[in-house]
Parts: sequence; structure tokens; C-alpha cells
Amino acid sequence: MPDYKRWFCDGGTYFFTVVTYNRRRIFCNSHARTSLHRAIAEVQASHPFEILGVVLLPDHCHCIWKMAEDDHNFSVRWAMIKRRFTKLWLNRGGQDVPVSASRTKRGERSVWQRRFWEHLVRDKQDFA
Repeated sequence: MPDYKRWFCDGGTYFFTVVTYNRRRIFCNSHARTSLHRAIAEVQASHPFEILGVVLLPDHCHCIWKMAEDDHNFSVRWAMIKRRFTKLWLNRGGQDVPVSASRTKRGERSVWQRRFWEHLVRDKQDFA
């Protein structure tokens, strides 16, 4: 298993890529897009961060966030967003697909990949 380390910086700006389970094309569905928007807004209200950009594709999402000056905990926010989206989407007709024994054991659904990719934006040139 790779020794992946996340870089945390209070008040940092981060670029994220979050992918659906098995690259399912969930976001072709308007309810899925609305549910994601709602999940992000709800988490943002309780755990503030600024959204500088979003690109939503059928099977994944790219976002740029600016964290609060005294905060760097984007992982908690993504966990909350994924959990809230999954609940909203499945409750309104989204479909689960079979998952591996490992995912079943962990109580994971077939909506999101386990992890996400992040990049700490270092400066204006990196942001561009």
C-alpha cells in the first residue's frame, strides 16, 4: 500500500478530484446534481469553506476550496458531503450496485470511491 500523506495548511487553498464508485455516471442525472449541490451547501453552512471553482462531470467532480484561516480539515468535510449526498440520492431513487466484500464489511455503498485526490495550491502560478 502506498505511503500517501496529505498536506494540511490552515487557510490553504486546495484542488480536489472526487470520483464515483467504478466511475458510474451518476451526475448525468439532474437529481444527483441537485443532491450534490444541497449536500455541499449543508456542509458548508456547518463547516465553512469558500468554493472558488467546481467542474462536475458525469463520473467525477473537481473543486477548488479555500479553507478558513484557522482550519485545514477538508477530509471531514468531504466525508460529510459524501455521506449526505449518498443519503439524499438513494432516498430519492438513486440506485446501488453490488459491492465487494471489503466494502460491505466497512458499510460502504456503491456511490463514491473510498478516497479523493487533493493538491495544496502553493501560489498564484499554481492556482492558474
